[in-house]
This record gives sequence, structure tokens and C-alpha cells, in this order.
Amino acid sequence: MDQRREASAGPRALVLLTERGEEHMNQSSVLRAAVKNAITHKARAVSAICILIGLVITAAGCASTDTGDTISGASPVEEIDAYIGDAIEPLSGNEQVLIVYFSQGESTRQVAHDLATVTDGDIEVIEEKRERRGFCGYMRAGGASSFKIASRILPGKCNPADYDIVYVCTPVWAWNLSPPVRAWLKANRGNIRKAGFVTVSGDTEPDKIARDMERTSGVDPFVVIGFSEQDFYAENRNQYETKIAALIEPLR
Repeated sequence: MDQRREASAGPRALVLLTERGEEHMNQSSVLRAAVKNAITHKARAVSAICILIGLVITAAGCASTDTGDTISGASPVEEIDAYIGDAIEPLSGNEQVLIVYFSQGESTRQVAHDLATVTDGDIEVIEEKRERRGFCGYMRAGGASSFKIASRILPGKCNPADYDIVYVCTPVWAWNLSPPVRAWLKANRGNIRKAGFVTVSGDTEPDKIARDMERTSGVDPFVVIGFSEQDFYAENRNQYETKIAALIEPLR
């Protein structure tokens, strides 16, 4: 009799143990989910705090910083008072030349205007719809350049398809092509017959920027020249003039 009771109690005990094991597993799953949920919420809270701190710092920088040209940096060309036509003989051909540029300082603008002088070319200034100023403008410019984002620009006055040769001059921001020039090249892809690319930077190699310009525009340039900050100082005037001459030499 006792043996039968023990035999019948065995399956019931096994069922009870199984149920308790499943209950323990369910409780463990709930506990793990709760811990995971708590960690996720904590991580989100930390991220939100970091973002908030960043916004506060940025806002403070926007409110307190108002430098006229935080993107292009110093403009040493202001120290030079010389006419490029006295050093380089202008072109005498009948080709129509367009010089396109964007600049928030003086350096790229100076190169573009000197090119216009020696080629008797027209000038197209790229203008952004939103002006970049102060710390916020600096941060937006660097971010857009690094992520290769084209900015919003105003419609141009010249059609590059009407010209035989187009020179495109760009400053280099955060070691990359500037967003306004990227936007212009994208907008005029397929409209440029023959192009020369000009970069103006502190020390970035022009070939890197030129490759990006080529991919964006779909044009293989006939000449690429890079200007660095040192080229614009008075003691390096000969070096500057040599680079301007190299830009038009293939057209002679």
C-alpha cells in the first residue's frame, strides 16, 4: 500500500517541480527584461543630458561669437597691392571663359578675380541662401563639409553651358570641398564643357578635393592648382603668380 502511494506520488512531485522550475524561469525572464529596460532608459537619459549640454554650449557660442569670417580664416591677400596683369600676359584667344567661386574671406575671391583679369572672363559668385556667421556657422560648415552635404544656394546668373571654359574655385573646409561649391557642381552637372579646378586651403592637397569635384560635376579637369595660405603673403608673390600662370598656360 505504502509502495503504491509512493509510486503515485512520484509523478505528482515531478509535475510540481516542473511547474516551480517554469515559474522560476519566468521570474528570471521578467527580472532580466526589467534590468534591460532600466539600463536602456538610463542610457537614453544620459544621451539626452549630453545633447542638452551640447545645445547649451552651442547656444552660448552663438550668442557670444560674432567673427566676420570664421570659415576662411585670415586673408593675407589684403597685405598685397599688385595688379596681376603686370606680371602675366592675358590670354588673347576667342574662347569664352567663366570663373565661378565661393568665398567668405578674401583668398578665394582674389584668385577668382585675378583669373578673370588674365582670361578676360566673366565671374559668377556662388551665394548661399543662409548666411554662415559665428560659432554656429563654423560648426554647420565643418559638419556639412565632412559629410559631403551640399548647401542651398541661390540661382546663378550665368549658364556654364554658354562658355568654352569654366574655372571653379573653392575654399577647403574641414579638409573637404565646401558645401556651396558642391551644390553648384551638382546643379550644373552635364553643363560644363571644359573645366579647371582651383582649391584654396591651409595645407590640404588639391588632388583630394579635385577628385571630389570631378565626381560631383562629371568633368575631368584639364588643370588643377591648389593655393595655400603661404601663397598669399607678399614675400611669396612670385609663387602666387606662377600658380595663376599655370592655370591658363594650357590655353595658350
